[in-house]
Amino acid sequence: MSERFLSPENLLPASLVNHRYGKTSCTRGDVAGSKVSPYRQESTARSGIAMTSAGPGSHYLHLAGLPWQSTRFAGVEMKLLWQDEQSEAFTAMFRMAPGATLPKHRHCGIEQTFVLEGSLVDNDGACTAGNFVWRDVGSVHSACAPDGCLMIGIFQQANEFFDEDSTAGED
Repeated sequence: MSERFLSPENLLPASLVNHRYGKTSCTRGDVAGSKVSPYRQESTARSGIAMTSAGPGSHYLHLAGLPWQSTRFAGVEMKLLWQDEQSEAFTAMFRMAPGATLPKHRHCGIEQTFVLEGSLVDNDGACTAGNFVWRDVGSVHSACAPDGCLMIGIFQQANEFFDEDSTAGED
């Protein structure tokens, strides 16, 4: 079985990711033995992200100059906005085409999502433009964008995606 994770090493081209893989488990009460692939990105200067710095502590991204990156999920693209070099935390802008779906997955950390355009729908409800949803550690769901969606996602840890038989992926 293969692992399926919504994280930069699975979504971005190899040129933007430093492949120092290790294995960690979901934390804070998640299923024991679930494996999450940590990632690290080379410095933004080397990764090609269009960024300027106005001074100490401020980092401005020019999103128009940052290309959309295809993911392995049909109709889902992303722009990596920030990631912590010491953990799995990251922030990204996602664009889902009308009808695109993220398959069943578990949240290994809190995920926060602000929908800019369209809607993100799951069994619990719909998050529409201008609204915000956050997901608990350990929550499991699939999500779709019936009419398309543009959103910003803030992740404490990468999500763990399930195989077709609904079991967590293994190496």
